[in-house]
Amino acid sequence: MSCARTTDKELLRLRQSFRIALEKYLDIASHESGRLTSLTPEAISEIDRANLMLLSQRGKAAHLTYTRARTALIAYLERAAALRRGA
Repeated sequence: MSCARTTDKELLRLRQSFRIALEKYLDIASHESGRLTSLTPEAISEIDRANLMLLSQRGKAAHLTYTRARTALIAYLERAAALRRGA
């Protein structure tokens, strides 16, 4: 029973990690989208360029975190399914 509890906790942790990463990624992507749609090529200052670069880096980092969380959750589910088929 202890192994099942550990497995349940791990699954809950992976699900929560995935959900949080997805929410953060969507929040950053939404912010980036709103920022990009408000700019015009003639009106981009040096500060705007720096902010866009920072926003782009944050978006890439959030996407990477989301992708890693998704991969970890999928891998866990595939391992669990394989164990159940073998059991």
